[in-house]
Amino acid sequence: MTGSDKERELATLLDMADYHVMRSPSSGGGTKRDLPDLHWGKGGESWAAEMKYTGTDTAYYTEDEVAALERFCEAFDATPFLVARFKQDTTFYYRRPQDARRTDKDNYAIDRDGDKEVLIE
Repeated sequence: MTGSDKERELATLLDMADYHVMRSPSSGGGTKRDLPDLHWGKGGESWAAEMKYTGTDTAYYTEDEVAALERFCEAFDATPFLVARFKQDTTFYYRRPQDARRTDKDNYAIDRDGDKEVLIE
């Protein structure tokens, strides 16, 4: 399984929960535009996420990734989320960027063993 597979899995789960979902397959390094991995909405609200899939116990997000996510969310009046999916785990964990742990290198992190906020299972 790849990160793209997990993005599609989350998009399907959100779609099944009656959200309108858009996945940006060329997000990140694939374009110079600020594109999140996923953008979804329902009832006049919208959210966008940068998602990581990892075999370690921590998902890391660079300052540049988070800044791009926040610029996108500002333009579309969306709420930004950092989403993590860990191998051998079926849960999608999330944090708002301001609530994520900051590393010594000033990146953002979500830990598998931290306080769990479950986006959707």
